[in-house]
Amino acid sequence: MRFAATQKLLTFLMALAASTPMILSGEVGLPVAVGFGVLLVASWFLEPPLVATVRYRRVLAALMLATLLVQVVRVVGGAPVARAALEYALILLGLKMCGRNRFSDYQQIAVLSFLQVIGATIATFDVSYAVGFLAFVVLCPSVLSLAHLRNEMEHRFRHEDTVEGRVALRRLLASRRVVSGKFIIGTGLLSIPVLLVTIALFIGFPRFGLGFFGRLSPTNSMAGFTSEVKIGDLDRTRSEEIVVLRFEPLDADADRPDRLFLRLRGAVFDVYENDTWKRSPQRFWKPMAARGKHYSLDNRPVPAGSPGYSMMLESMNPPFLFVPGGTGLIETEPIASVGLLKRRKLSISRTGVIRYEDPSRVGIRYRVFITDAKLPGTSSDDPAYLATPPGTEPMADLARDLAGQGSDAVRARKLVAGLKQKYRYSAVSEFGDALAKGDTPLDRFLFSRGSGTCEHFATSATLMLRTIGIPSRMITGFSSADYNPIGGFYAVRTKSAHAWTEAYIDGVWTTLDATPASDDGILRAPPSTLAMVIDAIGMRWHRHVIGYDASTQVAMAKTLAAMWKGSGNSSSPFEYISWKSVGLIFAVLVLAMLGFRLLSRFRWNRRRGGSERRVMTRSEAAATSLYLEFQKRMTRLGLDRKINQTPNEYLSSLVALGVDIGEAPALITRRYHEVRFGGFGFEEGEIDHLKAQIHAFHFDEGSIRMNARPPK
Repeated sequence: MRFAATQKLLTFLMALAASTPMILSGEVGLPVAVGFGVLLVASWFLEPPLVATVRYRRVLAALMLATLLVQVVRVVGGAPVARAALEYALILLGLKMCGRNRFSDYQQIAVLSFLQVIGATIATFDVSYAVGFLAFVVLCPSVLSLAHLRNEMEHRFRHEDTVEGRVALRRLLASRRVVSGKFIIGTGLLSIPVLLVTIALFIGFPRFGLGFFGRLSPTNSMAGFTSEVKIGDLDRTRSEEIVVLRFEPLDADADRPDRLFLRLRGAVFDVYENDTWKRSPQRFWKPMAARGKHYSLDNRPVPAGSPGYSMMLESMNPPFLFVPGGTGLIETEPIASVGLLKRRKLSISRTGVIRYEDPSRVGIRYRVFITDAKLPGTSSDDPAYLATPPGTEPMADLARDLAGQGSDAVRARKLVAGLKQKYRYSAVSEFGDALAKGDTPLDRFLFSRGSGTCEHFATSATLMLRTIGIPSRMITGFSSADYNPIGGFYAVRTKSAHAWTEAYIDGVWTTLDATPASDDGILRAPPSTLAMVIDAIGMRWHRHVIGYDASTQVAMAKTLAAMWKGSGNSSSPFEYISWKSVGLIFAVLVLAMLGFRLLSRFRWNRRRGGSERRVMTRSEAAATSLYLEFQKRMTRLGLDRKINQTPNEYLSSLVALGVDIGEAPALITRRYHEVRFGGFGFEEGEIDHLKAQIHAFHFDEGSIRMNARPPK
């Protein structure tokens, strides 16, 4: 591949790898991201001599200055300084890509790309950052090496600013012999020690903050868990495959079905106005009661062997904790704050919503223990639990018909069973007609259409229970999780978002779900293998990188200290390593290296003509040796041949210097070409005669005399 094309390709790949995580982080505005993409695509087609003109470079400088002024004005207007700086660095990288001309431009592109990596370290912690960082580290040595070579070329040929120098430089940039695949691979291998040092610093450097990674801007809100929920909001998220929670059973021997049905309780809504559920203002969040290192939802002791889950929750807004029904104890992973390990604080509202602190917006790791505890929340004294909107008389009549007579528990069960039998589930996308004037979503669901989403069922059940005097509230959370056999964990995705009802019956809050069982069959499609692979990578990234903090470092230090002392009560960090996997990876690497070696030899043989490649004859070897001897002699006399000159060009340069060279150099050059490439041979004694003429070259009054002496 040509030198210039190789340098261009590697530089583009490096800039793309460095900027992609920043763009995907969402910390730069959409116009800036689109503008950078346009600049990057346009820069591929912008080449010298256009980019070398003074007018063009002045235009680029003006655009850089204008972008800076725009960002300064935005900061003065209240825009975040960090975001404005990241956006300016991204646009500056795109403009610099459009001005690639000299080696200094490529060096500046490398520096700006490095700034993008630094910005992504602050702005994001997704797997895309790891991929971009790895690609940048691998490509950067090759890009810098090519920039250094280009600097040497320009220093040698461009400083004279002659026609010959410019022509020679263009020939070198277009040459296929300056760099090869082995050169690119060799310089790329220089990234290995850089990666090793980076890993060592990451493992050993103390984690004193609230997380090594974090987002600059707040996490996006998720529909169905904000302060308001309209009917259909949850259903609109079910087309997404975003993972919000991952968990593993604490019991390693527990059954792991492909799909696990459990209700992960999240937000509680108790006020229904204008077809919208709202949460009562949470004026007070009470710190959760602590029992040792656990937060307690139940005062009873935890039975031995109680089931539980180790959970990893992505950062959400608001930061609500999702727990399965029956959770009695919650244990959070400690984090480092101001150099000290502190437990993540949890607080609970009067409705039983659990909230956690997430200053770095990196989510939370926690364990839950199932003890069949009662659902959290205060008693039913709040009048909001019995409030119904105006115009619910038809709904109340239907509720009385479905519930019949009996205790609150009996009536509630009959009402829920009646909704399941009489109505069917359907997605929002099936509602093609608009609401009639004065009609409501619940009226259409209950009295005309007969089908709806889980919000229709949960809302109807909640309000109908209130009309017959049973306090109730609507809950949003997640209903199921898919098992990932590749990663060995369960993944909860946005499409499993669900709504149900909690009713206050016989002194306790009881879970009631009026949505028909077909809901799960409609919504849950098994994830693809590719999705499971990506999710497994994400799980390990979050556990071992995002979750790597001071508490992990302390645990590792204790383990290593116990191993050093020979203690038998501490597990080895190598205990959980799959040595079969390590051996397989090692074997794959060895086979890849052998395959690359064989491929290189095969390509070399094809380039040389394969197994029947032509071998240099004795006469050709003698011609080459003769010309090299001539070249060495001329170098000693101060007339060395430049590396980019052909033998004929070198001969012409000697003539142009006005040196009295005689006929011998022309004869040697001509015979070299005839024998080496023309298929001719030397006559008997001709080689000795030409060598004698080479040794006869000498200085004579500032010029070189070529005296042909007859051989002895």
